[in-house]
Amino acid sequence: MRKKILIFLILFIAFWCTGCATNSPDHPDTGNTVTADFFQHSHTVRSYTAEVTRTYAGIENDSEVFTINVKYPDKLRIDLKKSPRSGDGTVVVIRENQSFRYSPSANQVTEMSIDKQDWSNRTSWADDDYWRMAEVIASDSEITTKSCETTGGKTYCTVEMRPWNPNDFAGKYQSSYAYSDVLIRVDTSTLNPVKMQLFYDNDKNSVSVDYRNLTENSDLSDSLFTISIPAGVTVVTPPTHPPVHKYPDTGIRTSPVQGIGTMNASATPENSNVSRIVVNYTGVRVIGADDATERIDENQKKMIVDAALGDERVRALLQDEGVIEGVLYQCHPTPKNFSGPACAPALRILHENISWDFLVDEKSRTVIFVQHDLPRGALI
Repeated sequence: MRKKILIFLILFIAFWCTGCATNSPDHPDTGNTVTADFFQHSHTVRSYTAEVTRTYAGIENDSEVFTINVKYPDKLRIDLKKSPRSGDGTVVVIRENQSFRYSPSANQVTEMSIDKQDWSNRTSWADDDYWRMAEVIASDSEITTKSCETTGGKTYCTVEMRPWNPNDFAGKYQSSYAYSDVLIRVDTSTLNPVKMQLFYDNDKNSVSVDYRNLTENSDLSDSLFTISIPAGVTVVTPPTHPPVHKYPDTGIRTSPVQGIGTMNASATPENSNVSRIVVNYTGVRVIGADDATERIDENQKKMIVDAALGDERVRALLQDEGVIEGVLYQCHPTPKNFSGPACAPALRILHENISWDFLVDEKSRTVIFVQHDLPRGALI
C-alpha cells in the first residue's frame, strides 16, 4: 500500500511540473524538484521580513524601496524609504479589518475599514505580498521551471507561472492587477524568492520585485503593526469607506451637553432608543467668518448642523460630552491625479481635546467625509 502511495506522489509531482526543464547541464534534476519544493516551503511560512526594491515598467515608470513585515493570517506593514508615488517615509499598516496609511509629506493618516483579512486560507493576499500571491494562484496556473544556474557558489532556478484566466483575479481574488505571467527566481538553498517579475495588461506593463535579507518565521510582535503618530497629524477617511475610529457609546444621556450652542440630549417619545439633540443655532459660530471667499449665512448654518446631527457618529460624540465649536468650510484630500482638494461645509466638534470635522453634502444633506486631529503620541 505504501509503495502505491509513493508511486502516486511521484507521478503527481511529475504531472504538476510538466514542462519543467533546466538550461544548465550541471543541474539536470534541480529544475524538476525546485518548483514543488518552493511551493511546499511557501506553505510553511508564518511570517517574514525583507528589504524590497519594486520597479514598475510600461505606463508607470518608477521605483520604490521599502521594508515589508508580514505576519499571517492578517497583519502587514510597509515602511517606504523611497517612493515617488506615495512619498518618502510613508507607512502602511493592515491588521485584521483595518488599514492605515501615514504620509509625513501630507501630514495625515488615511484610515479605512476593510473586509476581515485571512491570508492563511490561501484565497487572498495583500497587494504588496507577492510571495503569498504566487502560492495562492498556483492552482490556477500552468507552472514550469525555465532555467537553473549557479552564481557565486549558489544555485538559482527561475519558476514561471502563467495563470489560465488572468481576468479572474479581480473577481475571485479581489486583486488590483490581472497578472498574465509571473517569473520567480528561487534560491535553491533556502527556497525563498530573491526576485519576482510580474506582467499585466497583456504584458504591456510589469513590476519587478527584488528581495534582500529575507528571513521567514521570526516571532514578529503585534506591536510592530501599530504606527506612532506625531502631534498635529490629521486623520481622514475616504468618502467611500466607513470610519475605523471607535466612536463613544450612543446610549442615552439625560444630563445636558454644554457647548457654544446650548444643547440637551433626551430620548424622543416615538423611540426611546433614539436621542434628540436640541441646538441653539444662534450660539453656533461661523469659524473663519472673516474670510470673504466662503460666506455661511444663518440658513446654511442651520442646514449644516441639522445634516450633521443626522449622523450617528456626531450624536455619539455630543452625547459623550463633546461640544460644537462651530461650522466652517473644510477641505479634504483627493486621490492622486485629481486637481486640488475637495471642499464642503462642515460641523466641527471638540471631543476630548480632539477636533472632528464632519463635511456635509449640501444637496443630499448627509455627512460625506470625516477628518480629525490626533493627540500627541497617538498610536493607531
